[in-house]
Amino acid sequence: MSKISLQFHATEKEILKLVEQIFDEKKLFLTFIKHRPFTVIGIKQPLDPVSSSLKIVEVDEICFSLDHPNIEAKSWGEYLDINADMLYLTVGKLTDKGLGETFLAGISSKPECLKIWRKIQKMIRSFTRTGAWVLNPKTNAKGFYKNCRFSQGAFDLYQRGVKILPLAGWNVILFEPPNNPPSTP
Repeated sequence: MSKISLQFHATEKEILKLVEQIFDEKKLFLTFIKHRPFTVIGIKQPLDPVSSSLKIVEVDEICFSLDHPNIEAKSWGEYLDINADMLYLTVGKLTDKGLGETFLAGISSKPECLKIWRKIQKMIRSFTRTGAWVLNPKTNAKGFYKNCRFSQGAFDLYQRGVKILPLAGWNVILFEPPNNPPSTP
């Protein structure tokens, strides 16, 4: 079993564009998941159009698979257990608190899956850039994280004053150059 993972910040529009590009190029099944209550919102077959009316705020996970997914699960954990060889995108949302981080992950023992998952990871790397300061607002400790990935849209939101939030925790991410540490409040 091999796994891949990648975290990044991007806007809803950029994530939808990415999903459409992946879907169009890779001819995969897409499953849209909401966690609370656990619901499979929909499945798109290869070659179906991705709905332009899909709202990222309604979706917690977007899953990609080569095979038709089993949607009989009653929870996210059960869904993961019965759908092996799947790549999933945990969608970071824009809320009144800030822009959340998006997480791509997958595990597979099938070489054909891993080949596609790595190509998707490469697609994301090609439209994001790296490097940001991470600030602990409680202690004002900060450090430069060279592997932090973000899109142009996320950078534009940051420039307009939107907080950039990690996947978990209370730190704040600041898109400033490595040689220009942000001043502490």
